[in-house]
Amino acid sequence: MPCFMQNMTNNWKWYTVFRGWDPGVYGTWYECYKQGINFDGFYYAHFDTKEEAIAGFDRYNHAATIEREVHDQLTLEEALAELYEIPPPLLPQRL
Repeated sequence: MPCFMQNMTNNWKWYTVFRGWDPGVYGTWYECYKQGINFDGFYYAHFDTKEEAIAGFDRYNHAATIEREVHDQLTLEEALAELYEIPPPLLPQRL
């Protein structure tokens, strides 16, 4: 079935595989799903457009690069928060 027809059946969703057998952007759930079969730590997200899916993949890879460069200083979650300018969670003050 052509990619056009497959996307019609899943409401034009695009899938980004961040951690899987072959990370990347996929136009069908089935192709995305195959990347996670028997893969420990499979991680994906869906997007409404291909452009959003590609941008999400690029942001994830950029954040992962930041984590590798400063792995002693930032976790992946902290790098993503920095990339998206998300304020850190408020922590209780020690007395």
